Amino acid sequence: MINLLFSFLSFIFLTGFTWTTNPITIIVPFSAGGATDILARHIEVAIETNSDLSVVVFNQGGASGIIGMRSFVQKNRSLFLATETIITNKNIFPDSYPNEIIDMALPIHFFTNSPYVVYANTRFNDVFSLIETSKARDILVGAAAPGSGSFTMYDILCNKNKILNNCRRVSYKSGGDATLDLYAGRLDIFSSLISTNLLGMETVKPLMIMSKKRSSFLPNVPSSYELGIQIEKDNWHGLFHKGLHKDEIEKIIKSLHKYFDDEKLKLVGHSMSDISAKQFWNDKLNEFNN
Repeated sequence: MINLLFSFLSFIFLTGFTWTTNPITIIVPFSAGGATDILARHIEVAIETNSDLSVVVFNQGGASGIIGMRSFVQKNRSLFLATETIITNKNIFPDSYPNEIIDMALPIHFFTNSPYVVYANTRFNDVFSLIETSKARDILVGAAAPGSGSFTMYDILCNKNKILNNCRRVSYKSGGDATLDLYAGRLDIFSSLISTNLLGMETVKPLMIMSKKRSSFLPNVPSSYELGIQIEKDNWHGLFHKGLHKDEIEKIIKSLHKYFDDEKLKLVGHSMSDISAKQFWNDKLNEFNN
């Protein structure tokens, strides 16, 4: 027994094994290829190139982020890349929402609000041609499940604010599938965060940014307020942790600040927040509870 214990301790000493050698899982509650996934891949590079920590990105989409949230609640030593939309889904899915996530999720960092963009097939020159077409026929609008950002944008454009006269919602499990259909011309429009992979596709054109002013990321795309549509819609991203040690958290924060300069933040449609993660989260919790 003593020899066995000595062998085990020798293994630990010779291999340099510590608890930090286990990779940290970044849970992304959406499928690969969307705006949240793109940000997660940058976070992965930021941590691994600027610290001795190892991370693995795990996409677990479904039910507007609820499946990913449940996985995070059950898993130790993990990071969770959340959006405002899925956190506030507790009001939409009260029976299936894992409410304990509010108590378990400890904030590490927040990326400031990123506006939604209305992307359209290039058959539309601008928002006004889209509106005119909607008077003559249904506009095919890609959207995921209720509670998702794309569904909220569909509701804004077609129901609540009635910017488009006639719409037909086409449901998708992931933004990646909607992106492909928009690219192929099977959809008229799809709305996503500014950092989506829709940019650069020759058959897709950003028509409008849902904000009060233009974005430096898309300087040639008019804002909704500029077009006389006084509606703004954005979404923040927050990085939360569960079961990480204090020194690991410090390494992650330092890595993010070292990696995300102005250009990289612009690439993912965000800017660095001056407010602390704890204060930001406390303010958001007050909004959720009121």
